[in-house]
Amino acid sequence: MADEAEEDTRKKERLQIIFNVFNIDDWKSDHCRWNHYGSKTLKTNPIIRKCYYVFVNDEGAIEPTFKRYSYTLLSSTKCTRTVVHYEGNDSVATHVKTHVKTCPSVLTKMEGVEIPPSVAYKREIAGSTMSSEHHVMLLPRNKKQIKNLQSRFRQKMRTTHDALYNLHELAYDLNGFVQKIITYPDLVVICGLNLFLKEVNRVLQLPSTSQLMSYDTTFKMGDFYVSTLLFRNVLFSKDPVMPVAIMLHERKLRSSHNELMTFVAGELSSLINGKNVIPLVTDEEKGFDIIEKTLPKVHRLICWNHGFSMAKRWLKSHGTTTGERFQFM
Repeated sequence: MADEAEEDTRKKERLQIIFNVFNIDDWKSDHCRWNHYGSKTLKTNPIIRKCYYVFVNDEGAIEPTFKRYSYTLLSSTKCTRTVVHYEGNDSVATHVKTHVKTCPSVLTKMEGVEIPPSVAYKREIAGSTMSSEHHVMLLPRNKKQIKNLQSRFRQKMRTTHDALYNLHELAYDLNGFVQKIITYPDLVVICGLNLFLKEVNRVLQLPSTSQLMSYDTTFKMGDFYVSTLLFRNVLFSKDPVMPVAIMLHERKLRSSHNELMTFVAGELSSLINGKNVIPLVTDEEKGFDIIEKTLPKVHRLICWNHGFSMAKRWLKSHGTTTGERFQFM
């Protein structure tokens, strides 16, 4: 009799926890796997919907000795309260791996937050006052789960598949990489990692005779040009060349290059008021003259390939023969 009384008390406590903690569909997250095998509407007033579940073990097999029933009070607009009834041998659930599913209300809450996933996760954990046994259900699992929820929510709420809209959506997902987007009169997209920009600014202030930067419109990608600003990282052996900033633009305009150089001036203060004058290699593309006007600590140089090409054109325009040009060059 004592054992039966203890068992009844334990069941009552279990049901009490469910009633106090869960709401709407959160009752479905109870650490167990269930197979839903039917439902029916009871002829009661008010109307109640009863759903039937049977426990599923680790091997995916049904355990008919342990069942769950839910009784949901229906209104004309939406489901309101749910009572859960467990029946049978619940000891079969103690020998399986815990299947933890985050409560639907938590998922809904997290997908709509407009703050970074790491901040949202810390706030939820720090502000929690619930018992530890409910943490895994009533709190987000980790930062990755929140990020995935936000991304899926934005995909669901997307009203168009327009390229410009998708570009801004991508910029939001790649937080810290896409720095600026201009859409009119020409599309200009400026990219660069925030942490790496800070590192570049520090390296450019170091005394070094091998420091060198370069800037060029390197290639055309579809309907856009790609211009890259590169530098030598003298902190590494062999001074590897690394990208500082990248710009996608529609036309080779001075205004486009000015947008990138203005961004660089704001991020790399060493090119404005630093102690070192940094050589920067470019070609003679129209609009590159804006570089020295925007970045006073940069000394612009012409690369060897374009230097030779300019010399050949000058010699040819002054009436020299092929042999003479070969001799001069």
